[in-house]
Amino acid sequence: MASNLFLVSVETLAAYAATYWLHSTLLLGAAWLLLRSAKPDSHFVRERIWKLAATAGLVTAAVQLATGLGVSLLAEPDSAPSKTRSVSESLSRTTCLASGNVASR
Repeated sequence: MASNLFLVSVETLAAYAATYWLHSTLLLGAAWLLLRSAKPDSHFVRERIWKLAATAGLVTAAVQLATGLGVSLLAEPDSAPSKTRSVSESLSRTTCLASGNVASR
């Protein structure tokens, strides 16, 4: 049971890291474009835009994973992209696969 929970935790952490990487890259790129085009005179405004872009990726990645929005890159090929599994479903499927009881779901 502990190893199954570990696998789910690793998958969740990997999904969060990939989501954060994508969100932070897009937000930092948007901040860069905004600062290049608007050229604010205030150092305070420039600093706030960078800090907002740097930290917003943490929040948006967490919200996306918590709500289950988006496509999972770790989804199995036979599952629909919009279908998300609960943690208990993932654990039971992992347990079945680990024990050799492969049943189609």
